[in-house]
Amino acid sequence: MTIGENIRKIRKEKGLTQKQLGERLNMTQSAIGQFENDKTSPKIETINRIASALGVSPYEMLGEEYAYMKYPDLKEMDIENKAFVKYLNSLGYVVNDISKPVTVKKADIIDQIPEYAKEWHTEQDFIEMEECYVELIKDGKKTTLTDTEYEQLQKETKESIEFRLWQRNNQ
Repeated sequence: MTIGENIRKIRKEKGLTQKQLGERLNMTQSAIGQFENDKTSPKIETINRIASALGVSPYEMLGEEYAYMKYPDLKEMDIENKAFVKYLNSLGYVVNDISKPVTVKKADIIDQIPEYAKEWHTEQDFIEMEECYVELIKDGKKTTLTDTEYEQLQKETKESIEFRLWQRNNQ
């Protein structure tokens, strides 16, 4: 679904007209229509305001497209990751993403991920997060890698291929 289709869908689910949503945002009905018909694309700040007016998170409204807008490098990383998974599959590996909820002390993590600091408007000392792993399965054997280990594997594989090609071209 496009950004506009998602806005329209959620607006209708909430029982709002374009005019009502526009009034909540101090925008015209026409502006909302332009977004919903994908005639214009709202800026990230406007998406945040629309999501708030609809009572949903920006990510709930747009999914990964919101993440790509907020963090442009993420899309390229996602494309590279999908290509690497395809490569591993071609070698006979099954690749599974695994995540489990964890509770972390806000003071321990806030300095490590400062871009999230503004999003964690909570007085609580602990934050619910997800710990992510990648599971590789081949011939019935499972290997679980942390995200960092998986990224290292991806980097080393790329460097190894590039080095072999460099060697061959310089012989």
